Amino acid sequence: MDERIFIEYEHQKRKQRRASLCRNMFIYYLHFLIDQSINIYPRTIWSYSKSGYWWSNIIPMMNDKQFKNNFRIQRSTFKEILHQVGPYLKKKDTVLRPAIPVDKRLACALYLLGSTCELRTVAHLFGIGKSTAAQLLHDFCEVLVNLFFHRLIKFPVN
Repeated sequence: MDERIFIEYEHQKRKQRRASLCRNMFIYYLHFLIDQSINIYPRTIWSYSKSGYWWSNIIPMMNDKQFKNNFRIQRSTFKEILHQVGPYLKKKDTVLRPAIPVDKRLACALYLLGSTCELRTVAHLFGIGKSTAAQLLHDFCEVLVNLFFHRLIKFPVN
C-alpha cells in the first residue's frame, strides 16, 4: 500500500513539474511576442521603386494625334470617360501609400485594351506593378459593364 501511495505521489509531482514547465514556456513566448510587437522594425523593401517617367513627362507633352495613336481615343473623349467612370474608379489613400490617380488608372486600362503589349511593359510605362495593371484593367471593365451594359445593349423582347 505504501508503495502505491509513493508511485501516486511521484506521478503527481511529475504532472506538477510538467504543468509548471508548460506555464513557464507560455509566459516566455507571450513575453517574446509582446516584445516583438513593441519593436517595430522597418521593412527593407516594401516595393521596388518604379519610374513613371512616360506617364508623368511624355503624355502631357503629346499632341492630340499622338494621344489618339497611343490610347485609341481623342483627348476630349478620354476626359468625358474620366468624368463618367472616374468616381467609380477612385480609390482612397492609405497609411502605406497614396492611391493611383483616376486619370492614370483610366489611361492604363485604355492602353492595355488598345495595344497588344504585355502587362509588364504597361506597368513599366506607367510606373506601377504588373498585378496592379491587371487589376486596373479588371476594375475598369467591371465599371463599364455595370454602368453601360443595360444602357447600350438592348436584347430583343421575344
